[in-house]
Amino acid sequence: QGYTKDRAGNGGHERKLTKEEREFRKQVRVLYSSEDILVFHKPAGMLSQRAKASDDSLNDHLIDYCIQTGIISKEELAGFRPSIANRLDRNTSGIIIGAKNAAALRIINEKIRSREIKKIYLCIVEGHLKKSGHLTAYLTRGGKKVTVSDYNEENSKKIGTKYNVIAEKKDTSLVEVELETGRTHQIRAQFSHIGNPLYGDTKYGSQHS
Repeated sequence: QGYTKDRAGNGGHERKLTKEEREFRKQVRVLYSSEDILVFHKPAGMLSQRAKASDDSLNDHLIDYCIQTGIISKEELAGFRPSIANRLDRNTSGIIIGAKNAAALRIINEKIRSREIKKIYLCIVEGHLKKSGHLTAYLTRGGKKVTVSDYNEENSKKIGTKYNVIAEKKDTSLVEVELETGRTHQIRAQFSHIGNPLYGDTKYGSQHS
């Protein structure tokens, strides 16, 4: 697992993975495998998909894993490239589903859209909240951050988030979060908006690094 293909097209050269990228790949765990899907645990710090052509990502690891284990050949990549069906932020760890074939990818994507597959997150937030809640607001993308408002502004999209408080300790709360919509940085920005940023998320207002 020392090399990764440049699968952005245009010839596809190989480059050696950096020490950091190799370490992240070692932390990836396969939780489940069937004829159609692979379920991985992604470590915090690893990209789900490339942000630029030179990046390594879990999606690249998925393709390399499928080649190395004989699930798909390099020649078959011309017809279909194994792909992840859901994404997590770089600094978020959790479960990602990978599809081994096109039919599986279509089915998983549909189940996510229809909410038959739910997205549940565990977060540590600053401060204390009501035991459960349903948050609604409007999110606007801009540059590297998003903003959240209680009002429907130009180019904003409505967001919905449910949560349950699992535990409290000093000035933090462990919260189970279910997304009703899946916007960029939704959880981070929405909890910051109500005054309870994710612990350590200095980008969205946490006082703890």
